[in-house]
Amino acid sequence: CGDPADRVAAKAISSLEAAIGELDEAILAEHATLILQAFLARLTTSSHSGVLVTVMEALGALAVGLEGSFGDYYDQLMNLLLAFVSNQGDSRPSATRLRGKAFECISLLGFSVGKERFAPAARQTMSAMLAVGATSVDDVQTECIREAMERMCKILGTDFAPFLPTLIPGVLAGL
Repeated sequence: CGDPADRVAAKAISSLEAAIGELDEAILAEHATLILQAFLARLTTSSHSGVLVTVMEALGALAVGLEGSFGDYYDQLMNLLLAFVSNQGDSRPSATRLRGKAFECISLLGFSVGKERFAPAARQTMSAMLAVGATSVDDVQTECIREAMERMCKILGTDFAPFLPTLIPGVLAGL
């Protein structure tokens, strides 16, 4: 974590995320390919959890900003994000935070492409979230999973029902 270049990259990505949230969809679409290439490069080459988390947050903002026109980038990004969430053996706080942010980002990508396109990844993501939820006590990861599940429920609508038998006991236990 001591590499100043990684900290600078994380700050730059965070600044870009703030700008993405304020830009019109047409302007975002004009620059999306260049931004996504930079994000993909960081996701595939960086091992710095701060950089990876920041990229996922910015990627989620970009997906929301591009909503209807994000489909071209979806497959490659979804496969990469699913690889992040499938690595559940690492319980260090930085790893659980990264996994939580990946779940959030996946749900935002799902929101951007819609139910039909997202359905296959949604099943895989829900299985991974439920597996983590059963063993996790990490607040950041748990909160990210909660937000991602809420978003996925909205995206999937009635297709979310098969997950309820597993989710409801945990929700009721928290009352």
